[in-house]
Amino acid sequence: NKLQKGRKCLYRNNLEDKSGKGECWKPPTKDKQAAGADYEQPVLDMEDLVTVGRQHKVCPFYHTRSLLKDAELIFVPYNYLFDRDARETTLGEVDFANAVLIFD
Repeated sequence: NKLQKGRKCLYRNNLEDKSGKGECWKPPTKDKQAAGADYEQPVLDMEDLVTVGRQHKVCPFYHTRSLLKDAELIFVPYNYLFDRDARETTLGEVDFANAVLIFD
């Protein structure tokens, strides 16, 4: 969309690392995990994601998309798998080689 292409969306831009490396913002809890502490990322529902977005001024949609490649479990509507555009854009970084797909 126009905001993203023109880099006019503050919440989307805040996801990128200030160092300019293009890395995405990660929750502070990732630091604990990297330090070897026993920690599990909490499961966030829609309201929690909106709250995190407001607190850190980041876009919840793009934030969750940035975490897909490291996720162990991903829930998506089935059409995301069958629609080539949705699969390539939203799920483009997911490695399906060792994945188990469950359809309900």
